[in-house]
Amino acid sequence: MEAFLALLEAVNHAQKADILAILKDKSLQDITTQLMDVIGASSNVEAHEAVYQIYVNPSKAVRIDVFERYD
Repeated sequence: MEAFLALLEAVNHAQKADILAILKDKSLQDITTQLMDVIGASSNVEAHEAVYQIYVNPSKAVRIDVFERYD
């Protein structure tokens, strides 16, 4: 739980470019659904915009598991 809260705090203060870099990082692909949990709980509008840009936009949705996790 502490790790989740620490990550949530970081996401809440991150810029959109930082979130995009994390979401595009191939080494983090195994934990993408967990990242969606954290970003979904975030109050950071830029984080939500980054997720939409990469995963949620229906015209770009390529990973249904991520789309459903965030939705």
